[in-house]
Amino acid sequence: MIELENESLNWQKKLQFMFHVPVYYLNYESLLNEKDRVEAFRQVKGFLTNTIPDSSSIATDVNLFQLHEPLCSDRIEDYENFRKHEKVRESRSAATCDMIELLNNV
Repeated sequence: MIELENESLNWQKKLQFMFHVPVYYLNYESLLNEKDRVEAFRQVKGFLTNTIPDSSSIATDVNLFQLHEPLCSDRIEDYENFRKHEKVRESRSAATCDMIELLNNV
């Protein structure tokens, strides 16, 4: 898992620092709450259409976008043991899962 995360980070860095290559990064966490989701989709639409769309033109019905349960603990069997595994413990995936769990309890 950590090898794949490192490879992903390396590609992100390569793309980010390529001159004349526009980069837009959309992370899953920005889709978790309504306000951030509207802003993320507004930016995506603007990026794709080269316009500045009004937020009212963005439809974000949660049922249309949810692909799976939002919490890692709801998606991963035996999540507690998975989270304790040495290859998972310090990963970005674990940090993301922790943040999603924290946001859900707010």
